[in-house]
Amino acid sequence: MKKIITKKLLENLYWNKKLTQKEIANKLNTRQNRISFLMKKFNIPRKEKIKYCCIDCGKDIYCNKHYKRCHSCENKRRYKFGILNNKKENNGSWKGGKPKCVDCGKQLSAYKHKRCKLHRNKFYSMKGRNNPRFGKSPAWKIINYNNFNFRSSWEANFAKWCDLSGIKW
Repeated sequence: MKKIITKKLLENLYWNKKLTQKEIANKLNTRQNRISFLMKKFNIPRKEKIKYCCIDCGKDIYCNKHYKRCHSCENKRRYKFGILNNKKENNGSWKGGKPKCVDCGKQLSAYKHKRCKLHRNKFYSMKGRNNPRFGKSPAWKIINYNNFNFRSSWEANFAKWCDLSGIKW
């Protein structure tokens, strides 16, 4: 059997005991959207948002909690100190603004990149010196048979079988 929620009960919990809609829902074992629906149905006014001022620009902020800065000033501060998305600056070519390509100085759209699309493709192409395996020995073991180098033991064994069978390879 469901507990009957009256207007008087909701007003008492919301205004006198100063509980949020979520806390009221938990207390009455119901969903928050039901409490919200009933408050609208019973014409219970919501708590007014309090007016604060931004400490940087002085713009008015209307909110339930006290914030020191408005949304735009907070974002500027986060970008300036590299707080946004828990990322630091990607390179030393920008301070507070958008990052720039380290090769040509073109402004980038993403904070995670160091190079523009043109230079990123050139820098990360897998040819020649840009290949990460350049100058390193191959990852596979080279097998020498009859002064021929093979990349795998299967190839070397196949060459031995061809020699034993008299097949020229």
